[in-house]
Amino acid sequence: MRSFASITIAGTAGAALVFGVAAVPAQAQINPVGGIGKVKINNTVQQIKKKLGAPDKKYTIQSEAPAGKMKVFEYGTDGYYYKVDFFAGKVYSVTTENPKQQTWADIGPGSSKAELKAAYGSALRKESSKLFELGDRVQGQVITIFRIANKKVSTVQVSQYTGE
Repeated sequence: MRSFASITIAGTAGAALVFGVAAVPAQAQINPVGGIGKVKINNTVQQIKKKLGAPDKKYTIQSEAPAGKMKVFEYGTDGYYYKVDFFAGKVYSVTTENPKQQTWADIGPGSSKAELKAAYGSALRKESSKLFELGDRVQGQVITIFRIANKKVSTVQVSQYTGE
């Protein structure tokens, strides 16, 4: 496991994580400032359909933040490989519970809470005993949410922050 002591997240269009490393390892599929796998924040519905095909399940929900209707696509079997939320026709957030998808710090669903804390150190913000975040809560910025169940990461969500 790789450990990173500090994270800097900047800009919405040109978001970047600064670790002092040149590139993201090929196996890293969760990009804390960009998306998960082929799903990138701000991709359009058409781009996602082109990349992933027709969703296995789709529905609309009423959302409070951002306020309004949100289209949801789910891909994969045995739970979901991707859950993609669209707002105003663009990807607002993407969630995975697939343990094969990990960040460049080797953290993803199935990682222990201790591994999560060791990998991200002080850059990780504890919201509750079952919720940790990376990134600044600034309107339009991308944050990564790690949900914990049974002392392990159960899901990872990369999402655009819209305010509280």
